[in-house]
Amino acid sequence: MASRQFIDFIGAKLAMHGVAKVVPDASTIEAHARLLTEQKLAGEALSEIREEIRMAAARIALPENLESRLRWSLTARPELSWDEALADIIDGGDPGSACCG
Repeated sequence: MASRQFIDFIGAKLAMHGVAKVVPDASTIEAHARLLTEQKLAGEALSEIREEIRMAAARIALPENLESRLRWSLTARPELSWDEALADIIDGGDPGSACCG
């Protein structure tokens, strides 16, 4: 059975048993609508200053031995993805700082 066929099959079975989409209560809908509005406004504000932020980020010096720190961090904390480990390094809280200072 192809993916689309499987999805259609499941959808038909759910409909046959009266399963419908859930609509939350009014306060949940309003709270989420406010969150979506906030995200839209934040995106609009960010788009106005995106280039300024990009230039400011380019001026900030990155930690030394970045690749070595990343490899060490991943050895010390293998549960992290490489980008999570890198974020820790950039934030200054990585275990890799002990390795390669």
